Amino acid sequence: MIDKKEVFIHIGYPKTATTTLQNHFFKNLNGFDLIGQPLTRENSDMQKFIHKITDSEALEYDEEKIKEELNHFLTDNKNIIISEESFSTGSSLSGRVDRVQIAKRLKSLFHNAKIILVLREQKSIVKSYYLQKKKIDEYFEMTFNEWFEYNKNNLHKENVFQYFNYYEIVGVYEELFGKDNIKLLCFEEFKTDKNIFLNNLLKFCGLSKLDIEKHISSLDHKHDNQTVTKELIRLKKLNKKFSFFKKIIPQKIKNLITKKAKYGEKLEVLLSEDQINFINSLYSDSNYNLMTSYKLQLYKYNYALEKQNV
Repeated sequence: MIDKKEVFIHIGYPKTATTTLQNHFFKNLNGFDLIGQPLTRENSDMQKFIHKITDSEALEYDEEKIKEELNHFLTDNKNIIISEESFSTGSSLSGRVDRVQIAKRLKSLFHNAKIILVLREQKSIVKSYYLQKKKIDEYFEMTFNEWFEYNKNNLHKENVFQYFNYYEIVGVYEELFGKDNIKLLCFEEFKTDKNIFLNNLLKFCGLSKLDIEKHISSLDHKHDNQTVTKELIRLKKLNKKFSFFKKIIPQKIKNLITKKAKYGEKLEVLLSEDQINFINSLYSDSNYNLMTSYKLQLYKYNYALEKQNV
């Protein structure tokens, strides 16, 4: 069944409106089945299917079984959109399968797929990645400076800086799927002009002008997976300090308190001049190559291009 369908694989990145696109856009596209939505009770089987691609070691990986499982999620007359940000970073949970291996598995599973990748300026995404870790990891206590220095000094380990060398990962997918089958988009354009961003995305997916006009309105005022707030951090500390009370407070009350805390004052982090210079130096060549190769106007959004004086 797979070989008879058009397949579009959205591989990330994290913190580039992925959850918003999954919840309010991809799943509403006419003529498409969406694989890989955020984990819910309703789609836990689908998530297990995705994790077999991202987490299974070579000795465990069974491509034929994966193809059989995939058919359970498909409709006869629909094409496929697969959306999973860990395709671009590898599995942050287990670290068992690297990004290149994941890309090769995707090529073997979906020979003629087209690839969608949303980029975000690295100084911005590094900060956002840290704030996301503060939000979801109850035991994460590092300050931003401590976390930055740890990753800076441990580049051989799993860390954020290796993720955001965009030209390298684009090169992997270009070699496997071909340059004409890759669509690169900028998160900054999503924020400043959703019409242009979504028009480019929908045209790549081969949808008509009528479909484009209909689907653009589905994202008005949508913003899922928002950044962590100061109230959420305080709530996390209280939960750890008074763990006994967590057990006696009704779940509905806890949910209400947590929901209210999500809409407080956003936690902010600032990059020092040395940190800015480090990021600019680390990515400037990669970004310049990406800009010239794919005609992206990255200079409009302050991507690190200083070395080339663009």
